[in-house]
Amino acid sequence: MPWIQPLAELTLADIDRVGGKAAHLGALMRAGFNVPKGFVIDVEAFTSHFGLVTDPLVRPVVPRLQAEFMAQIVAALITHLGDVKELAIRSSSTQEDSNLASFAGQHSTYYFVAPQRIDQAIVDCWMSLWSQAALAYRRAGWAEIASGEPVRMAIIVQQMLPATRSGVAFSQDPITGVNECVIEATWGLGAALVDGRVSPDHARVSEAGELISYNISDKQYQVSPSPSNLDGNRLQEVSIARRHQAVLSTLEVERIANISQQLEALFEQPQDIEWSYVDEQLYLLQSRPITSQAKCHNIDKKLVLFKPLAENFTEPLTPLTQDLLSHLLPSIGAFYNGRFYLDADIISTLSPFVISDTEIADLMLLRHSPKRLKLSIAKLLKSASFFALAFLMDGANWIRAARSTPESLQGYRRVVDKIIQQRKLGIAQTMHRLVWGRGFFEPMSNKAFVLNISAGRYFLYIGILNACVTRFAPQYPIKQLSKTYHGRRDMQSLQLLEELRHLSQDLEEALDSDSNEAEQIKNVLSGQATTLPHGHPFTIAFDKFISSFGHRGPREMEVAAPRWRETPKALLELLRATPVQADTINKTHGSYLAARDELHAYLKPWQRKFVEHLCNKIAHFTALRENTRHYHIMAFAAIRQKLLDKERQLIENAKLTQNGDIFFLTISDIEALTDNTKTSEEAQTAIRLRRRQWHRRARGELVECINIEASTYTNNDLPENVLHGQCASPGYCEGKARVIFSPQQAKHLQPGEILVAPYTDPGWTPLFIRASGIIVETGSFLSHAGTVARELHVPCIVDVKGCTQEIKTGQRLRLNATSGRIETLI
Repeated sequence: MPWIQPLAELTLADIDRVGGKAAHLGALMRAGFNVPKGFVIDVEAFTSHFGLVTDPLVRPVVPRLQAEFMAQIVAALITHLGDVKELAIRSSSTQEDSNLASFAGQHSTYYFVAPQRIDQAIVDCWMSLWSQAALAYRRAGWAEIASGEPVRMAIIVQQMLPATRSGVAFSQDPITGVNECVIEATWGLGAALVDGRVSPDHARVSEAGELISYNISDKQYQVSPSPSNLDGNRLQEVSIARRHQAVLSTLEVERIANISQQLEALFEQPQDIEWSYVDEQLYLLQSRPITSQAKCHNIDKKLVLFKPLAENFTEPLTPLTQDLLSHLLPSIGAFYNGRFYLDADIISTLSPFVISDTEIADLMLLRHSPKRLKLSIAKLLKSASFFALAFLMDGANWIRAARSTPESLQGYRRVVDKIIQQRKLGIAQTMHRLVWGRGFFEPMSNKAFVLNISAGRYFLYIGILNACVTRFAPQYPIKQLSKTYHGRRDMQSLQLLEELRHLSQDLEEALDSDSNEAEQIKNVLSGQATTLPHGHPFTIAFDKFISSFGHRGPREMEVAAPRWRETPKALLELLRATPVQADTINKTHGSYLAARDELHAYLKPWQRKFVEHLCNKIAHFTALRENTRHYHIMAFAAIRQKLLDKERQLIENAKLTQNGDIFFLTISDIEALTDNTKTSEEAQTAIRLRRRQWHRRARGELVECINIEASTYTNNDLPENVLHGQCASPGYCEGKARVIFSPQQAKHLQPGEILVAPYTDPGWTPLFIRASGIIVETGSFLSHAGTVARELHVPCIVDVKGCTQEIKTGQRLRLNATSGRIETLI
């Protein structure tokens, strides 16, 4: 049989004849790994039907299969697969799984193929060389590979596995190159994971084989392991009980990591592995070299993150959110890889001082201020002219914003409801109205987003206060100063905590009863039910909370992120992690008054009045910033609902295929789909590419500077058991560490433990009152984590590089937040 070869007989020397995927599978089988049995149809069969393909961008005529060829296929099915009733037909192009390009997910795979339908599956698999996805992949940068040797494709025919769990493993981090195994896992078949349609669990294992972290994602969908799902595109919803359940046990994670190390040794380079479980039996489906993208930035601007803004983009934005925000944010920066950066050249132009790029980066990252600034008369005149013009255009709003009160903002909810009901407004127009209002004379309370930006002036007041106290009272411990300018109890963040505390107490009382209603609440918590008992006192209190705070949640500036009102189970789990201890806010208010008295003892009477004025200004604008965020997030939540309604219409009209697709389109894409100037196939191709791109960016490290060298803090002079960061809230504590990667893991945080997190946003706030201390990998003194931690007088250190990797759950830590020092004791 010249065209047929059993997989078990292949070696890497056969790559030119059977493609990279088949050759690697053969090598796996020869090495004794568990691979589904099957055979390969080599590239000569492809050439026999298509001839020599020298231009892979031109789609050929669909061939008719030769009789001799089909006779060999039938014989191979009998010889190598016997009585197997369901087949998997997979591509193995000569371009796939090379050191330069993987073509992962670009060519077709067909599942649950009956032996009598194998002819059509083979033709379809061959023709997927010219699918829209494969052509887009080449045009996006791989055309130079295609323009070399002729393109040919082999076909792998294997026993179909009804996989219950699937995933990928990288023997080395594909983004950073660190020698840690990265594993992603999901329910059902792995097709949706490869093309980004599901969010998988994410595990990391050290080179020594120890589990570093396991982050459980919200797995809303799975690819059905059903015979009716022939092309692996049919998604089904995952039950609520399993959405937040770990796909793999610790032992299974460590086993997969061990196998990945063996494969790296076998193939003598880092490997990208696909695997599946059928019940408890592990199978390897693929192993190929990791093809990492070069770590260069295809942008010529000098960009830097502004740390207080960066917490709003803790993960890369989806294309739709980025498109919406690009129409709103001022032109002082640019989006790059889903995050917003400030343009250092523009910052330099607006500054009256001669300042280097590195100094700008340090300022924006809130590392430290330049030791000495040189004033430039020419730059001063230019800067003064700009700000004078800006004040003439918007100075009235700046003054009006200073007079805003929490009470005046309460009408914004009615503004949002009124604008959302205007169906004639498009998505971009609706967002613009919600953010910027209708015009100058509209009340400032109708422009919560504008107020939020204006409230950022408290950054300047903090700088002035620090300078004055340093000048007036050199002996005063300056790192304690932050305790003096907080204490406003009308902040929505603090009211949220108090409402959660009361609601948590109500939940505890409800669960302690022996009633049927208590069982129904428990069923909601376990995922076996979705509705709370009607008319129950806890349900009434819960609904009241949702009416006030249901628009909040993790990643709340991302329109793709669900809100608390959409995920009652997640909110209930958060409630169970919220302590029902005594009123924390009233206790910290007393500490705040004592801190001010201590500061006054260092000052003269006239100095006290000036410093007191500055402290009150900072407290006012800090509260205004937190409160306006509570309200302007209503706009993002309302836009999300409008988008979900639009998505349902597009799915009903067969323009989109699954929930969540719309967030990987742009506004112009949605309009083009609606007026039929873009086809569903074109939209699906774009969505697949963007989903994969988004997941790749989400796995990557946060890049703080682009085309700028920022000064870096080194730990070279510190003992091995010590980490260092920035003080966001002063204080001292000692306790066990708890590394948490998302608010969904809140139930694991025990009272008195030290919370270690990659980032925090307002969705994390309820965890703060349970923690004795907080360590955050990304953040700043002015971030939400720092603001709330200072209000609660919880020691907090931010900007601790690598803390989620270096610190392990259960280790005992000594936290000196005042000096930014973290010491591992055990």
